[in-house]
Amino acid sequence: MHLFRSAAFTSLVLLATLTPALRADAPPADDKGAAREAAIAKAVAPAIVQVEVKLKFDKGEEPYGGGWGQRCPNCGEYHTTAITGLVNDERPLEIAGFVVGADRVILADPMLQPRFIESVNIRVGEKLVPATLDKVFTTQRAIELKTASPLEGIAPLSFSASKGESLFAVVPNQTEGRWQYSVKGIAQSAAFDANGKRFVDSDSSSVVVDESGAPVTLAFGGALDPEGKWKAAPAEWPTATPAQVDEALKAIKKTTDAAILRVHLSFRSPKTGEDQNEAYRYRRNNGDEENATERDVLGVLVGPQKLIVLAELNQGQTARLQKVTAYGSDGKAIPAEFESSYKDFGAIVVKLAAPREGAIKLAEIDLPKLKTQPLYLAEIEVKGEQRTEYFDRRWIADLKLGWRRQLVPDSVSQSKRPTFVFNDKSELVSLPILHRDSSRNEYATPDAIELLATYLKPVIADSTSLADSSNIPLSEEDEARTAWLGVELQSLTADLARLNKVSELTDDGESGALVTFVYPDSPAAKLGINPGAILLRLWDPSKPTPIKITADQYQFAEMAFPWDRYAELPEQYFDRVPRPWPPANGALSQVITKVGFGKQAEIEFVQNGKTMRVPLPVEISPAHYDTAKKFDHSASGLTVRDMTYELRRYFQIDAKAPGVIISNIEAGSKASRIGLKPFEYITQVNNIEVHNVAEFEKAAKDSNELKLSVKRYMTGRAVTIKLDAPTTAPGEGEAPSTQPAKSE
Repeated sequence: MHLFRSAAFTSLVLLATLTPALRADAPPADDKGAAREAAIAKAVAPAIVQVEVKLKFDKGEEPYGGGWGQRCPNCGEYHTTAITGLVNDERPLEIAGFVVGADRVILADPMLQPRFIESVNIRVGEKLVPATLDKVFTTQRAIELKTASPLEGIAPLSFSASKGESLFAVVPNQTEGRWQYSVKGIAQSAAFDANGKRFVDSDSSSVVVDESGAPVTLAFGGALDPEGKWKAAPAEWPTATPAQVDEALKAIKKTTDAAILRVHLSFRSPKTGEDQNEAYRYRRNNGDEENATERDVLGVLVGPQKLIVLAELNQGQTARLQKVTAYGSDGKAIPAEFESSYKDFGAIVVKLAAPREGAIKLAEIDLPKLKTQPLYLAEIEVKGEQRTEYFDRRWIADLKLGWRRQLVPDSVSQSKRPTFVFNDKSELVSLPILHRDSSRNEYATPDAIELLATYLKPVIADSTSLADSSNIPLSEEDEARTAWLGVELQSLTADLARLNKVSELTDDGESGALVTFVYPDSPAAKLGINPGAILLRLWDPSKPTPIKITADQYQFAEMAFPWDRYAELPEQYFDRVPRPWPPANGALSQVITKVGFGKQAEIEFVQNGKTMRVPLPVEISPAHYDTAKKFDHSASGLTVRDMTYELRRYFQIDAKAPGVIISNIEAGSKASRIGLKPFEYITQVNNIEVHNVAEFEKAAKDSNELKLSVKRYMTGRAVTIKLDAPTTAPGEGEAPSTQPAKSE
């Protein structure tokens, strides 16, 4: 039994087994109010029937509804009735219907696409009477069915003007497989809007009667104007025929063909192998979409050359974006150029190469009336070049207050496809868009919203100030640029948090990071952050909430790299070897980078028992392993990179000491056969010290052999690669020299 708000109405719930003798738990005879309500339910219940909609799969797709739901009397919101699984359960969707004529039944519009409906029947006892759609009400969330034959033994509801001041709603609902009828007094003057205008808050699917029990009207949810015509009998409601609805849907299809285009996005291949960012390679699994080089999405034409592309691209994806091509309904390609990404929405703006007709028209929305006007949906999805689309009616069940006090439609839709909503003039009411929730972290799934045209207008008009300047396409060289703080971190534990007296600030060690090293001349060093400090939060000025700082959980940070067994490593595993050092381009660097180079964030930390929050200028990191200059020596199969700050710390060598790191070795190459491995570093080439790849290239130029001084972590050796010698079969190649390298 539902609980109802007593301030708005009184309630009595009677089971559908109403008979001349009421149930044992019926109200006592001396309770006049309860007895009256019981009599009302008993009088109306015979005209309430069960509409059974038998569902079916369509093209292998499980049926879903767009609006079958009821307002919850407890929370006041609409909850969708799940219809998925009904086919497997071999039972129909059951909806309460109100008999208004010998062959007429009115019910709440379930907004089921015809492709999912196998049959519709009205149950009268054990008999099923077939029915078909006859009318769609244009100001009520309801439809009228016509039965194949008269409904026998049922007296239709006869509506008349109220004879008394009090009104009651008889609301049918199904609980535990039985129909119940809630009789609720409607407080007509208990609710007011912001302008002091009275309204009646109606529940879903109810018969409204006066205190004598005479039916006055039907109600299907929403705020009803007591001064208006809501008390009119259903026969007086405006309607549309199925044929008229079809004509409206055809007009909307014509609009979507012109204004909603398939957009093909082409991306540069993500870095792989020795160029791949280790922080991402081992910290997360990005999935196919993250690393895709081709994507097909939807774009909405909002101006002759302006297209809003509904794709949420993070910085890494947008950085690799190379080409944008739109396609009209005729399949012809329309070149386009990237203009900007939105800060708050998962969309980018592109400019078409030439003007195009058919830009979407935005509806002028009267929000209070939005729930009582006919709307239509277009479900559109693209997978590759294939476009799938379905069109149907739509009702907005309610409006909820959302982000920045914007109203968001609560349409109780179960569709998984992008859904665009239009009015009867083929004007856009709302479009589906991903919201870049400013409080979510990088890996959270964004929430899709239906952005009303009211809020879309400023988004279309001002794509500059609303743009994310850091989320743009970049050259391959600039793609790897990151900001830095210049520290090495250790994860907190509950014990460490308690020892440092920061349990309350770090959720008992669940967040926060202990600084173990500070690089000289880094932003951290300039701010006075020292080893032993505990980083708490980063504050981005464009975000309302701070970002909790945690240490990267690098998979190989806590295990010793097997340098002593490195000689046993076969070359087929070279590209799978994890780096011995933690990546410089970690999670904290990524977060700081998103603030934007040249901007200023704030960082909060605890040091010497004092909590501080200080400005943090966003500086570009010096070259690290992923961005270091490299040189491919094809004759030997060696690829070397400059030694960078984090490598010199790991190998414990001075900034002025010679050395270039081996970042890749081609399988089957002379370098591989001589025994060289990735992550060893070379200090001399042909007896010449090399401090960078330019010096390596110069020392190796025009040489028939390479005499290399190599270090494997702390152990040195000398090897010689004869470049003019032919490649030999395994076991017949050159043996590496065992001559020890000079101490450096």
